[in-house]
Amino acid sequence: MPSYVIVQSLARIGDTVDATLCDLDLAGSPDRGTDVPVRVRRISERTLCVDDEPRRIIWSEGETVSLKFWLMAAKASAIASAARPWRGLRGC
Repeated sequence: MPSYVIVQSLARIGDTVDATLCDLDLAGSPDRGTDVPVRVRRISERTLCVDDEPRRIIWSEGETVSLKFWLMAAKASAIASAARPWRGLRGC
């Protein structure tokens, strides 16, 4: 299930930043009611590690205020409840 990751600044490859993970609403926009704080590390131009779990970037937007990444990721509600997230990519 795709999820959004919202960061305040774009990190260089290898840098770790604080971010917010949230689910999609019915219209496909970020559902800010499901926000979960996470740590994000950029490991390539197409991959982010969300709490040390690699996630493929599907799409991104924004350049100045905040960046939104649409990722193949576990639902924010699953991470918030400490459920084990989907594991798809390795090497993080």
